[in-house]
Amino acid sequence: MLNAKCQMPNASRTQKSSNQTINKNFLMSITLHDRPQTLTPVYNDMMFIAGSTLASQQYFKMVVKVYHGGTLLKTLKYDKWPTGDFVQADVHRMLEPSYNFVIDNLALGHTNFQIAHVTLSNYSVTFTEEINNTSISSGMITATGYAFNASLKYLDWINFDYTQYNLTTGTQKSFLTNAPRTLKIRDGEAASLSLISLNKEAKKALITTYNAAGGVINTYPISNGIYGGTSDGISRSLDFMCGTHNLGGTIITDSVHSYTVQMLDVSDNPISEIFTFEIDRECSRHDMFRLHFLNRWGRFDSFTFKGQHKQTTNFKRSEYQRFTGYTDLTGLTWENTSYARGNVVFDTEETEVYNISTGWISEEESQWLQELVGSPAVYWQIDPADTKKTIAVRITENSYEVKKYANKKLFSLNLTMELAQPNYRQRV
Repeated sequence: MLNAKCQMPNASRTQKSSNQTINKNFLMSITLHDRPQTLTPVYNDMMFIAGSTLASQQYFKMVVKVYHGGTLLKTLKYDKWPTGDFVQADVHRMLEPSYNFVIDNLALGHTNFQIAHVTLSNYSVTFTEEINNTSISSGMITATGYAFNASLKYLDWINFDYTQYNLTTGTQKSFLTNAPRTLKIRDGEAASLSLISLNKEAKKALITTYNAAGGVINTYPISNGIYGGTSDGISRSLDFMCGTHNLGGTIITDSVHSYTVQMLDVSDNPISEIFTFEIDRECSRHDMFRLHFLNRWGRFDSFTFKGQHKQTTNFKRSEYQRFTGYTDLTGLTWENTSYARGNVVFDTEETEVYNISTGWISEEESQWLQELVGSPAVYWQIDPADTKKTIAVRITENSYEVKKYANKKLFSLNLTMELAQPNYRQRV
């Protein structure tokens, strides 16, 4: 626990706004009883519990200031809790607007290691006491930490241990995804694996390629050139671009059946789990829909829908009604024409809608793809080689059934998505 003490001068004064005399000849102390972990999801509770020896004083307030990257975001004042000499301060709502997601690394076809901008940053919270609007700043304490743009399910959050996701020497930690650790990918598709290393220890990515018999074809260590560079200060949160498109034909040759990705430290020791991609070269008579979606950890997972699909267009029209005739100014007579328009459409909005299917999937994939349906940010990448062919879409389903083998031996997932940017027609 953090503890700050300060011996006040032997003096007393009378508060002008009350009849209470505050005796300052005491030892004051703020104690931080509980706080979030060193690294914590910003979209879950970030609760601080701070106690004060002055909490029983009349007109007591705990002044809490929340900073993001050194910039003051909010100043809050708390009364003590009714049942004890402490305050509770949940600061995640103040910090949330400072964090976001980044699709650019996938949409722009980047390669190697890339910074995941605005997904992770340091924050600090200061605690000072106040009596009757008079600040006692000499007893201030400060708590610092890192937050990232994750939003975990309740049971996952209360069991969250940040050390499992902080890549560091001597351990093999997890990537920021709930996806199955073996995924299928087709030639020419983009994908990324995201990671956090607070001490910047992910020095390399090791790609190992395998043939159809499971034999090793080759290994490719890819160095992380971000550490020590101009962006070193924001390099704790990274994306490693590891799709077949991102790795390129030198690594992903026609003989490659599968490949693995693992992070290494400066001594080439593994510091992450192994993630496997199996290359799916099965021919299909259907169009492919490669979707990238914001997962619970604040990063992007990817999946290809390769079943049959249907495309429709929905129209939304705004209209008004007017006279179908006009006054002939020569003869001052009322005239009508066959092509007169009584109902006038002054605004037409078109929305493209796609019904898509996964094809056959596993139970594990069915569980994972629940995150796709609930994701607030989904993108359809038509061509990873074209920076203008990644389109924002919206999944319209309001419910999702996680399918089990016990109920259905083979199953697929059908979804409806619509383009997030509608098209408009001429106004008349």
